[in-house]
Amino acid sequence: MAKLVAVLAVMALASMTRDVCAEPAGAVGLYRLDTDKKLEIYGQPIANELARALTAAGIEVNGKIESKGAEVVLTLTLHALKNGEPYPPLSRTASTITKLDKAAAELSAELLAKVKLILPTLHDDDNKQTPVEIKPPVAPKQKLALYAVVASGAAADEPLRQALGDVLAPWTQQHGREARLVDPKSLTAELAAKTIAASNTGLGVLFEIGELVIEPGEVPMASARVHVRIADGQNVLFDRVVVTDTVVGDKGMPLPALAARAARAVLAIIAPAIHRKVSGWRAGD
Repeated sequence: MAKLVAVLAVMALASMTRDVCAEPAGAVGLYRLDTDKKLEIYGQPIANELARALTAAGIEVNGKIESKGAEVVLTLTLHALKNGEPYPPLSRTASTITKLDKAAAELSAELLAKVKLILPTLHDDDNKQTPVEIKPPVAPKQKLALYAVVASGAAADEPLRQALGDVLAPWTQQHGREARLVDPKSLTAELAAKTIAASNTGLGVLFEIGELVIEPGEVPMASARVHVRIADGQNVLFDRVVVTDTVVGDKGMPLPALAARAARAVLAIIAPAIHRKVSGWRAGD
């Protein structure tokens, strides 16, 4: 019997230590082999040796030794500890008790071959890393700024009205907001704060063009007078007439370009007031 135990222990443990990962995958249970009465003294020693050999494999083995007349049948069934999955039983028969050593050696070899096949499936999940989903950053939505531009209807005011409409979007974006043109009636002194509060924008500006004075010539010049009303969601913050200094154009500058330069001069005058009074308005020209 000592030879039987030695065969099982040496073959199993030697192969496991060569082919199984160095660190144990977890506790392994091997129940005492069920035996006939006359063979029960062999059951626990065999079970103990196999359990030590399988410690690193993450496998549980149930087995039994049965006598069938003169024959002795060895049967082992493997279970994956991780999910309890059973595998087809392995079995060897010794024609007599004296040939039990050979049957045990053959069964050990078959057991080891089976363990080598199933080990990768047991530990694949342990070695896999859950992929990390990398999402592109989402740019925060810019807060709005409401604008309205009103002209008297005189032909002379039209270039400045058009110019203000054109420069408001890039100017507002420069200060961290998005421009939205609205109905001028929504930004009257009585309604401006309510309109802004309802839209959750925090800023509204009404431009009422008084006049655009053009001094034609080889180097044209202009000046503008505009009534500007600035409000947040609670109050009117600024309500006065803005008059630009003389805006000097370039030689031969067409009227739309000169009007755009005058419009930017108006914005430059009111920018400090907005920066001081409106939260979140970036400093700048």
